[in-house]
Amino acid sequence: MPQCPIPKADWTALGNEAVALLQELVRIDTRNPENIGPDEEPPPPPGTVRQVETPADLVLQAALQKDGIASNIYEAKPGRGNIVARLRGNDSEKPVLLLGHLDVVGITRKNWKPGIDPFGAQIIDGRLYGRGASDMKDLVTIEAMTLKILKRYGIKLKRDLILAGVADEEAGGALGIKFLIAQHWNEIAAEFSFNEGATGVPTLSKDGKVLWIGIEATDKRTLIVDILATGTAAHASSELPDNSIYALARALTRLEQYERPVVLNEVSAQYARAMRALFGQDLTASASAYQRAIFRDAIVPTVLNAGSIANVIPGQALATLDCRLLPTTDANEFFAALHRVLDAKGVTINARAPVPPSPPPSGVENALIAAYTNVTQRTYGSTIPVVPTQGVGTTDSFYLRQKGVNAYGLRPFADATPEGAHGNNESIPVDAFKRGLRFFVEVILELAGA
Repeated sequence: MPQCPIPKADWTALGNEAVALLQELVRIDTRNPENIGPDEEPPPPPGTVRQVETPADLVLQAALQKDGIASNIYEAKPGRGNIVARLRGNDSEKPVLLLGHLDVVGITRKNWKPGIDPFGAQIIDGRLYGRGASDMKDLVTIEAMTLKILKRYGIKLKRDLILAGVADEEAGGALGIKFLIAQHWNEIAAEFSFNEGATGVPTLSKDGKVLWIGIEATDKRTLIVDILATGTAAHASSELPDNSIYALARALTRLEQYERPVVLNEVSAQYARAMRALFGQDLTASASAYQRAIFRDAIVPTVLNAGSIANVIPGQALATLDCRLLPTTDANEFFAALHRVLDAKGVTINARAPVPPSPPPSGVENALIAAYTNVTQRTYGSTIPVVPTQGVGTTDSFYLRQKGVNAYGLRPFADATPEGAHGNNESIPVDAFKRGLRFFVEVILELAGA
């Protein structure tokens, strides 16, 4: 479908409608309860049912219903809803799942710019601010708007399009994608899926031109590890030799100096070859933390906890590590390596959960890749390549690949400014978001249009 059947003049109003829907979603506090920090406003008292994703589901349900699109909300727990909607095709080809999560991580209001409300969805200097603006209510909005637009304009499809706005991604997906797979698989089963993907983005030159576009075809795996150092709890008037804080600090210093090896798989090797051929860059030797995370296991301390009173030496000091393992990493080898690096008297290492095996990566030559490439080259130029990439984290696509779905991560618009996902002052550029809506609609038309 080389020509988009939606009149060019209509895109301004469609873009504005998408922005309004995104603002409505960002204004809903969907912080995952597992990600609310101690310096945030406290959660409701025990026994209170906290509405998290379900209010956002209801907003999407109402928006879809305006264009005659029915949907269902499935709650794994009260307030933790997952919305599923379907736009029917002629069944000549298998469905496409448009996936996204509606929960967000916590906020620390004092760290945001003065005057910016993390749930205000304010537009300032062309950027829309708020928790979830880039992770990932923007893509969920684009996906929901895609269904609305195709239905509104009466566009015929050869594939069903399924929208799934899910819960709990930020805490592992037990109440979201894992729940849907276990309890409602027939509602979301598909040949292909689109979802978030940090490496599935347009890469820009210094003057803002698109150089190439990534599409994420595989994920790393998450392993949470606790390091516990123990010593003698005592009055702080004496410098005891087995202070647990010093023991933990020494262990973390050894960890900082430890480097995991570069390991390539079929996707990351293709990515490395493409960057070398296109730009003469050997990214496997890059000093960039982002590039290093693509080719190596990443081990990042994220939480420290030791002591609570100034004049008491704590008997324990705890550090939590967020470890992101490559698809090919053997979990037993990795854990043994951590023991070798951190091993010391009084230091113990515990994984919170086992690491699942990696499913095969999504294919790099199929109808979805072809459609994405065609639209990319119509939009940005006939020489712009689409390069399959490996994610640096774990997304819900991981669990779809376990079910045999060709699942891909993407970011359908370019942004040269850091967006602050999981950080402070999270924001996206409004005009680029609107262009991303049109780009994504055209990709879906190319892939699913009859």
